[in-house]
Amino acid sequence: MCPRCTCCAVGVGSYNPPLPSQGKILFMHFVPVASSLTREPSADPAGPEEAWNCLGGCGESGEHAKALDGLATFIGRVKKV
Repeated sequence: MCPRCTCCAVGVGSYNPPLPSQGKILFMHFVPVASSLTREPSADPAGPEEAWNCLGGCGESGEHAKALDGLATFIGRVKKV
């Protein structure tokens, strides 16, 4: 379940760090299509960075963003062991 709203699931997709712009950090992450996410992180510790995403497109307050229908939202990075 999504830790924000508990009415949708989470999935794992590739992680792209926020883009720097004029010395400031933009907190914009690549928004993957929900259908492209997997249930679990890859088992390869040397593989590409991954992130947990909410399949329901939850915002920071836990409400579903209707404008992002079908898109996932960034929750946090997957910790590699």
